[in-house]
Amino acid sequence: MKKILFLFALSIPAFFQHSFSQCLVTNPAVELQTATQMPGGCEVIFNLSWEQEVNAGNKFAYIHLWRTDQYPNLYASGQAYAHSSDFPTVPDLSNALATIVIDGNGTISPVIGTEYHPIPAVSVLTTGLSVKKEIVNSVRERMTLRNIRVMVPTCNGAGITGDIWASQADNGKNVHCVSAGVSVVVGNPRVTGLLFCQLPRQYSIQITNVGDTSVELTYNVYIDEGDADYEPTSHDLKITSTAIGPFILAPGAVYQSGIQSYLPYSNLKPYSDNGLWVEVAETGNTHKTIYFISNSCIPLPVNFVSFSAVRDESSVKLTWETSQESDCYGFEIQKKVGKDFSTIAFVASLAPSGNSQSLLSYQYIDFNPVKSVSEYRIRQKDLNGHAKLTEIRFVRGMGQESGMLIYPNPSVNGQVNVLFDSEGKKDVVLYDNAGRLIRQWRAVPGTVLQISNLKTGLYIVKVINVESKATMSKKFKVIF
Repeated sequence: MKKILFLFALSIPAFFQHSFSQCLVTNPAVELQTATQMPGGCEVIFNLSWEQEVNAGNKFAYIHLWRTDQYPNLYASGQAYAHSSDFPTVPDLSNALATIVIDGNGTISPVIGTEYHPIPAVSVLTTGLSVKKEIVNSVRERMTLRNIRVMVPTCNGAGITGDIWASQADNGKNVHCVSAGVSVVVGNPRVTGLLFCQLPRQYSIQITNVGDTSVELTYNVYIDEGDADYEPTSHDLKITSTAIGPFILAPGAVYQSGIQSYLPYSNLKPYSDNGLWVEVAETGNTHKTIYFISNSCIPLPVNFVSFSAVRDESSVKLTWETSQESDCYGFEIQKKVGKDFSTIAFVASLAPSGNSQSLLSYQYIDFNPVKSVSEYRIRQKDLNGHAKLTEIRFVRGMGQESGMLIYPNPSVNGQVNVLFDSEGKKDVVLYDNAGRLIRQWRAVPGTVLQISNLKTGLYIVKVINVESKATMSKKFKVIF
């Protein structure tokens, strides 16, 4: 199910009376798990996280949530928190959406409490809840509450406002510190994302303004450390050097990032096997909207830095490098001359026990005097029997002409490969036999361009070198 996201805004009240201090809550974020429209409202399940000061003396923390339009503002009205004994009472909580208790808030392993200690008669939310603490630094820690379930009026635009307070008393009744007026708005902007498994990994992001006013947004992307917890200031790796944006979205407008790379991490363990966090900020607000792009790709056992196949007279020299290997057994060399690939050799891993974090270099020389194009690839195998294939490298036949080469010609499946001599960028144009423009590509890098989904007919490929402006044309046929 797609995730809908919350905006999370924190308003800090005036300094508390007497010896009270604020529970300094910063960097809040909310991630919605589900939103289900039901008779009488919308059931939402969401994760809530925030940073707070390290305080080993805090024994309990309490979170009270209300609909924003029913928020009693207990602090401002003087109904609670004015003195250490002024905790929220039954009348204060009569229309609350939920009360959540964290026992052992000051310990390294807090747990969800089953009782509102000041007044045990008050019902508390426990079903499905969990809590986790992560250390940020010597003075800050991040709390994450998972699977908070409440009913709100609508799945699109309902507000939730809450108070968070802590107690250092053994009986949990004395108010030590408070943050009041934590406000949440459901659903805007909506964020979704995809992670593409081909190597190197890539991602795309979509952000939609479902509100009725324009918003100015920026966003950052982080690589999760592997625990699926949002920890942007401590454990997760930021891969956007600066925030993307700002950009303005009118009501109903959609921002598309397009397919984005994140080299070198997208080709490097453990980063390539972890999900991504999208963190969206709205100008003028302190909230963050977050979305987790899960990584369901098969874990990367080997990180290939390079792979090349180069003809040398009657032989082809294959070289490849890996920057890390995990449980790697070795490499099958596969060649195709004509219809199918076949394995021609096996090269064992140089990594001790198949594991290495160092650069390792490999080489294999294949005797290949054929005069037509050959294709090579490597099938990497790990110790558990899993395998993956590299990209294909094309090699000209022995004595085959230089310049542009189209292979196969004729094509019997509507797909051809255009081989170039140089890595430089080229503009490529495809015409049919009547001179009509069929497709075109701008600034094509590398030495191979694959053209697919062609119908039966005669075609002309024209290539223009971007720098020298030199041109070359060739014909080919497609026959089914």
